[in-house]
Amino acid sequence: MNRLTTRIGDDMITEKTVFFLLLAALCAGASGGIVHAAGDPDAGKQVFQACARCHGPALAAEANRQQPVPRLGGQHATYLLSSLDAYAGGKRKHAEMERIAGSLSQQEKEDIAAYLAQFELKQFPIPGSGDAPAAIATIIENCRVCHGVGGNSFVPDYPRINGQDEQYLLEALKSYQNGARTNATMVYVVKNLTEQELRDIAAYYAGQKGGLTAINK
Repeated sequence: MNRLTTRIGDDMITEKTVFFLLLAALCAGASGGIVHAAGDPDAGKQVFQACARCHGPALAAEANRQQPVPRLGGQHATYLLSSLDAYAGGKRKHAEMERIAGSLSQQEKEDIAAYLAQFELKQFPIPGSGDAPAAIATIIENCRVCHGVGGNSFVPDYPRINGQDEQYLLEALKSYQNGARTNATMVYVVKNLTEQELRDIAAYYAGQKGGLTAINK
């Protein structure tokens, strides 16, 4: 039987991939639909100063190893806004983030998202393997549906994960296994993965080129 193929950007998508894409879209719709950020980057820069204690200095994510901090520069504004809304509403659990997001107005959240999204992705290799180990090749193929080639997602509702802090990625993956995060698609994808597979996935995406940046200005 011929396999159905289509093209999104530069990616060739197989019949299997189309199925996963439709599944992801349905799950996103079930969780509340698409959220669009339309903030003011200049205003967002001012509001973000309160977030800079953890997310600001270039080495903040690396220095705070007890509780890894994500790189946010170049992330999709839509995803950033939906994440802040999830923390504010208690749907994503993190005591400090719930407190901070809950104190922000909707306009302030949109402004922060717009500010962070304007940063250019890092255009040089980040330390890491860069190549997906054969043992997780099939998993990475499925991840491409939402997160794009190398983790540079083409859909603004799904996060870019290329160049993301490796320890943060690992903790995020584990949170879908232990119920701390409840996105239906992610729970399904990771529920049966081993500790080593989770570590390999985190290392792969952390080592991709053109990745997210720490905010240092």
